[in-house]
Amino acid sequence: IGQDQILEKIESVGQQSATLDRRHFELQIRVLAEKVALLEDRDREHLDKKGLEIWDRLQCEINAYQFREASLTANDLREWLDTEGRTASRETRGRGLILIAHAVLASGGFESEPRQEAIVSAWNLLRKAKAEIGDDASELDRVRLAGLEAKLLCIEGKEEDGLSVLGESKHEIAVSLKLTVFVEREKPEDGLKLVQQCGLHEKWCDRAVTLYVQHGELDEAKAVIEWAKVKADTTTYHRCIVAYGHAALRRIMFGGDTTRSSWALSETQVNELSDLL
Repeated sequence: IGQDQILEKIESVGQQSATLDRRHFELQIRVLAEKVALLEDRDREHLDKKGLEIWDRLQCEINAYQFREASLTANDLREWLDTEGRTASRETRGRGLILIAHAVLASGGFESEPRQEAIVSAWNLLRKAKAEIGDDASELDRVRLAGLEAKLLCIEGKEEDGLSVLGESKHEIAVSLKLTVFVEREKPEDGLKLVQQCGLHEKWCDRAVTLYVQHGELDEAKAVIEWAKVKADTTTYHRCIVAYGHAALRRIMFGGDTTRSSWALSETQVNELSDLL
């Protein structure tokens, strides 16, 4: 790739991302990309074949970023909960509502931030899920509810409130959202401290890659990618690769100043970009 082509690519990226609310939008996208896993093995035996198929399909679609398909499948799960699913346990019904809320928030895909109506709908689903699960919720269900609430607060730009809801929890759901906030605030020291405390997990190893790149530890970032290649599924491995490319590009272009508006690149930057590409 020649220098002119590289500059054209970078200029195109810059024009697309140079909006006043870019940072908030990127946080929303990362939050929407959270993996979800809500159906415990012991619950599966209490679902009929149709309910189990819908549940698994919706969860896979969300985790694979197939958001438009997930939106349609979420409607099927709603219908099932209103019919055959009425005999499922209250906990299982509550988890179904949480899953639907994740699908509703992601229904617009990556093209735009969630519509206000989707956010309102997700808040309503969260309230219904809390009512179904009840005050004697298990620790895991409390984390699931807190995770959805924190996601909604982050989407609304209330990251501090979202972190407060998650508290000191070290559950994978809470850790994943915390790391997302640290990534977008570009606080790699705080994020990597949490990574070192908790170890790697496929739910948020892509965030670990970004944090290592932000901190200038490229070898560590590449080590996480290799870990994901062996330990995680293909989608997660690819997410780590994309995370490395995105974070490295930002680091080369902006260094520590992400507010810089000029796209004039030094020869060193062009060479680094050529290597990255």
